[in-house]
Amino acid sequence: MSVLTPTVMKEPLVDFVNKEMIMSDSCKVIDLDLITCNKEDVNFASKFSLKMRYNDRVHGIVAWFDTAFSRLTNPTVLSTSPYRTGTHWK
Repeated sequence: MSVLTPTVMKEPLVDFVNKEMIMSDSCKVIDLDLITCNKEDVNFASKFSLKMRYNDRVHGIVAWFDTAFSRLTNPTVLSTSPYRTGTHWK
């Protein structure tokens, strides 16, 4: 993935992606507890593989995050997943 770094860091694209456009399964790359994590926890490497659902050209890699606010009176989850309702986070 390091081959993408110069382009991604220069001009990242933030956009909505419809779930119908996802070509592969998904995998969790990292799971952080935002209450207890420290800056060393976000310096990580993660091996992963994706199983493609069909044969076509890949035009990008979709990444998203889910944040659980579980300690609130009314717990909720902020998700930027293409499988959830869109938010202002894109």
